[in-house]
Amino acid sequence: MRTFTFAIILIGIFYITKCYSPSSYAWVLKNSFKFENEKTGLILGVPRDIRSDEFAHFTPWTQSVVNNGFKRFNELSVYKEDFRSVFPMPIFDWSMPFKPAMWGYIFLSPPHAYSFYWYLSAASFLLGWAWFLKSIKFSTFSSILISLLYFFSGFVQFWWTNNAGVFAYFPLVLLFTRNYILKNNLTNLVWLFYAQITWMFGLFYPPFIIQFSLLGIAIILAYTEINKVQAVFFAIIGLITAALICGLYLKEELLSIATSPLQGERSFNGGSMQLRQFWGHFLPYINISNFNSIIGSNICEMAVVGTLMPSLLVFFCKKMNLSFSKNILSKKICVLTFAFLIFLAWELLPVPSIIGKVFLLDRVAPNRLGFGSGVLVVLLFYEVFKNANFQMTYLRLGLITIFFGVCHMLFKYNKLLVKIDFEDKIIIGLVIYMTVFTTLQKIFPKMIKKENNKIDSLLLISLVPNIIVFGSFNPLQSTQPIFDRPKNIITEKLDEIQKNQGGKILAIPSSLFGFVGANLVGYGYPSVTHAMLGSRPDFWKKYFFKMEDKKFDEIFHRSAHIVVEASLNEPRVIAPNVIVVPLQVFANEETLKVPLINNVVVKNDNFFRDLNLTQADEHPAVGYIDSYTFDNNILKVEGWIIWNCNNYKKTLAITGLNQKVKNWVAQEVERPDVAKVYGVQYLNVGFRADIIFEEKADDSTNSIKFYTLNNFANKYLKLNVHKNKP
Repeated sequence: MRTFTFAIILIGIFYITKCYSPSSYAWVLKNSFKFENEKTGLILGVPRDIRSDEFAHFTPWTQSVVNNGFKRFNELSVYKEDFRSVFPMPIFDWSMPFKPAMWGYIFLSPPHAYSFYWYLSAASFLLGWAWFLKSIKFSTFSSILISLLYFFSGFVQFWWTNNAGVFAYFPLVLLFTRNYILKNNLTNLVWLFYAQITWMFGLFYPPFIIQFSLLGIAIILAYTEINKVQAVFFAIIGLITAALICGLYLKEELLSIATSPLQGERSFNGGSMQLRQFWGHFLPYINISNFNSIIGSNICEMAVVGTLMPSLLVFFCKKMNLSFSKNILSKKICVLTFAFLIFLAWELLPVPSIIGKVFLLDRVAPNRLGFGSGVLVVLLFYEVFKNANFQMTYLRLGLITIFFGVCHMLFKYNKLLVKIDFEDKIIIGLVIYMTVFTTLQKIFPKMIKKENNKIDSLLLISLVPNIIVFGSFNPLQSTQPIFDRPKNIITEKLDEIQKNQGGKILAIPSSLFGFVGANLVGYGYPSVTHAMLGSRPDFWKKYFFKMEDKKFDEIFHRSAHIVVEASLNEPRVIAPNVIVVPLQVFANEETLKVPLINNVVVKNDNFFRDLNLTQADEHPAVGYIDSYTFDNNILKVEGWIIWNCNNYKKTLAITGLNQKVKNWVAQEVERPDVAKVYGVQYLNVGFRADIIFEEKADDSTNSIKFYTLNNFANKYLKLNVHKNKP
């Protein structure tokens, strides 16, 4: 265990020195600010737009705190909002001693401090689980492997970058709770209380707090001999006290959230988890394809702690009695099974919310219980099989290969000839590795140590594909550009618009550059577009003082994204957490002298193959190019694209030309003909653009084609050149 701990420390020194992070902020720098890839700070991997909770909320809020000198209120924002939030912020106040991941801001530069936050969160998770599992008599190697298995699970990796705190300190709470119950002294009580309050400050999000608390109670009951009722009483009192302290600290925001239509009225019934999501515990890659969910909800909402470990243990177990004849009714297995059945019932059965209130599960969406149930699955299978002997044979390999193949065909494919995705290639590679291992075992039996027939070997084998698949979900991103806030032509245009609007406010429609959430505020702009930490009715009353009180409260009394729209005359709520306000309240539309199209790319005909994208296909409902003409080095294009649909980013891709784009200018055009067919929300989807090349361009080969990007499906869609109305 010391070697593992020392390795984590060495990795941390390197990680922080290099200013690394798992942030997807490069998505903002590339798609909104239009920086080239090499200037976004992206080192490895792909920034994920599904991680907008991080790059549009947590990271820009952190930027704003730094910009304000770590004070409580955002004096640089038009809203003057409070930074105290359910998310941990590096505010220099009395909460700082309970936010160890934020201590870097006291001693380090912001880029290094932000890197320290991510490192310490990961280190706390990995070491916390390893130490705790070791304390309950797991072998050192098993403790390390299971810790890594939890970390490189879909649930943890998909949710990590905006929920790291609640994951990071939970195993330390388990460790100190067990130590205190066993030893029952003041020192351990102090450490327990500190761990509890640090965990609460890590992310004070009740659905996760409830789930993790129930999981923790089950694990402590299963692995701890509780002979001292007084110790249990103080442990519970400590947890309640920690929650009350955090509640006192966040009083203003919690009151706002409690009365918000989005949060305050949330109550769930059981049974909303799809059955195939549950099977993801045992077949971790059946619900995703190239990191896209294939079961309807987004990839985070269908995530579980999934691993191949249970399947490997079952198929390669040598003894039919599974080695649990003596301990199948042990306290550990009974408690873990009972807890798992409670989680399972809430996930899959139509349990009324009134029954869920017994365990506070009515506050937790069933499809988000995948962490608790997944942790229990791993512990249960480990307890059942920990003393078993395992053997790889060609017969067993054949059976497990058939099992994986049939399950993946049933869950993922509806025909025999398909393009195998990234996740399934890893499964194939794993089967090949096990086949080679089995062959070597037959040829060189003396080379295979007896220990390789134990459970640790299969834990290691199940860990590798999880590291390859889920470990590549979050990118490796430098924190330098996050806090350096580099300048380019887009920031110049934003500065110009702000100057045109009087210098004290920046109001731009989201359709212009695609800025979302708090990105503009985090970059230092007094933007109306924002992701609010709480409601600010005092601010809105200055602009909508004539609105009747009931309507005003219905619109503005909520934590929400604020979106500016040029075509509106009055504010409205378009989703429980989205308020759209009219531009004209803040500025004249003439102040917006900026390009309409976000990005223009010209590539050769291998464009789609080179980017490893699905081949572009025709999709007439997306839009049409009504006309295009060449004038020396300018391509004039007119048409319409349904760009204000969330799936279509404002990218115009062109193939069939060799010239390099120098710049482009575009303006929005109303298209009542499109609105008549597809709805009034698509009135402003027309555009007229001049695309300027570095040298003369023409279409002498008649091979030019136009495309737009459906970002959700990761597919470029062809735009037909069509002169008729839709």
